Amino acid sequence: MAAPKQPALSLLQVPLSAAPLASQTFEFPVPALGLRMSVAASAVAEETQAPVELVAHHLLALAAMSAQRVATLRLPTGQGRPLSCYFLTVAGTGERKSAAEDAVVDPVRLWEQERLDRDEAGPAYDPSLFWTPPSRAGNRYALCRAQYGLFAQQSAEVIADGPRRLAEAASLCALWDGRSEKGCYADVYVPRFSFHLVATPRDAGRLLSDLDLGDAGVLGRVLAAAPASLVGGRRCGTPAATAAYEDLCDALLARYAAEVTAHHRVLSFSNEADAAWISFAAEVEAAMAPGKPLAPIVGLASRLPEHAARLAGVIALVEDADTSELGAEALGRGIALARFYAWEALRISELHAPAEGAQAEILLDWLQRHRAGQRVCVRDVCRVGPKSMRHSDDAYRLMRRLERQGLVNVANDDVGPSPAVRRSGIVHEWCVPASANAEKVSPSVA
Repeated sequence: MAAPKQPALSLLQVPLSAAPLASQTFEFPVPALGLRMSVAASAVAEETQAPVELVAHHLLALAAMSAQRVATLRLPTGQGRPLSCYFLTVAGTGERKSAAEDAVVDPVRLWEQERLDRDEAGPAYDPSLFWTPPSRAGNRYALCRAQYGLFAQQSAEVIADGPRRLAEAASLCALWDGRSEKGCYADVYVPRFSFHLVATPRDAGRLLSDLDLGDAGVLGRVLAAAPASLVGGRRCGTPAATAAYEDLCDALLARYAAEVTAHHRVLSFSNEADAAWISFAAEVEAAMAPGKPLAPIVGLASRLPEHAARLAGVIALVEDADTSELGAEALGRGIALARFYAWEALRISELHAPAEGAQAEILLDWLQRHRAGQRVCVRDVCRVGPKSMRHSDDAYRLMRRLERQGLVNVANDDVGPSPAVRRSGIVHEWCVPASANAEKVSPSVA
């Protein structure tokens, strides 16, 4: 019998200085999406019977695709930042993923195709909205020359496997930061990129626990949610989403068709919003200290104030396309969403941590019993290691985990100890220290 689900808490009931239980869930703050998006998200979720987080991420990604074209955010620190956002939704089979995408994203795809067929776009920028990554080898995001969005259902569609993976991760970080590759082909060159990845729990687990991508910084730029499954408790949806979504969709399409103004239009903070943002940044900083609740997700937490500002800017431009200043109320919406993503990231990491920790213990036990004082590579683990580690990605991730814990040492002759200077595509080797205390070895594998 399944354990009873913990009641959802209000985001305002738990400060960042206090950690909730891993089993505790928070309701997605739908009202924080603003009037237009909250009404549309609730209506589409009701019609499709898909998780509201999934629908909200579709809407937020489309809104970010619009906002990133028209304005640049100026943080209270004086830095200019794009309004691009990266979203991840963890959803298994049967969660109405296709139904939600058909209802929210397909109308925009259809509009884009009709516009391309009419060839009404000017020559100053690429008229496409949706990014279609080229299949050729190399860094696909180095070709990103305009304002795009990507909706994907496999992590490999966002970050390719193989040697180009870290290069693409670096480019995604650069696009999120507002930096770009050199060599523009247009008079107005403002590359922007937003995406929404809908991944299965297994695929998302591999992505979020990838130590290389964590070190590269791309995972800290992704806002993830893993909604509870609705399978078994759904009812027939009501066709109520059409009218509720039409108003929002028309507003977004008008901005997609307008001229790109992000290179000269600035969205700044009001005095009240400035003070609220600084206060939130201080709260986050204190909660990131060693031993504090946000320490396990420092990659995301260190960017949480900026995430809050971006979300607030995106929502504000949906509510009022002509706004030039972010008020305290608008920023409050972004902070409420940022709090949700912080607790959600902690919950997701804690759900994956026990399984991965147990696997790492099994691997360490095998290494100390059979490879003490020897070199070992991923192929050795996959071929003759524990039976549960036949996938190279899993074996590599666990070896990197042990490396970071100082339990194995890098043994490549042509690289240094820092992962940042390792070349892609080479076989990584580690040296297993000789263990003089066999009794200390875990008994997980006999």
